[in-house]
Amino acid sequence: MLLNYSKIIGLPVADLQNENNIGSIKEILFNSECAVVGFMLKSAFLSLSDDRKIIPSDIVVSLSEDGLTIRKGEDIAEMSEMVRLKGIISHRLFGVNQKVVTTGGEQVGTVYDYLIESVTLTIVKFYVRHLWQEKIIPVSQIVGFETNKIIIKDNHNLVGATDPAPESASSLIE
Repeated sequence: MLLNYSKIIGLPVADLQNENNIGSIKEILFNSECAVVGFMLKSAFLSLSDDRKIIPSDIVVSLSEDGLTIRKGEDIAEMSEMVRLKGIISHRLFGVNQKVVTTGGEQVGTVYDYLIESVTLTIVKFYVRHLWQEKIIPVSQIVGFETNKIIIKDNHNLVGATDPAPESASSLIE
């Protein structure tokens, strides 16, 4: 199932073992290969360290439009324990509000949403807006990431977000 970032943020997080709601998704963390590596948790319980809780992707049982399910709440980690995620957080690799530029320096726009494959927890494409134009950037066009910036190939072949789907795609819908 494909899910938009904008629809995932705020979804409830369920603990399978204890059968309870432990909070909601505050942010999605992904690496430079566009694989989701974790989720920041907004706790259902008031806590001073609320924004410091991370759900590593390897404890996720499922992600759907109804919410995120994890094996057990005890597997949630403190951000200080997740060394591999500190770089992602410090470089703001969250996707939304990141600038998109080509390797030649051309400004393409700013990410306003992205699409995640819920089974593999990988990003499929980014939705970018520049003034009144919207573009869809497939992950295959990405060359790299810098702090708050996504770099794509110069010879980008982007689809307008309002363009009709190719005929080959419409045959899949029928």
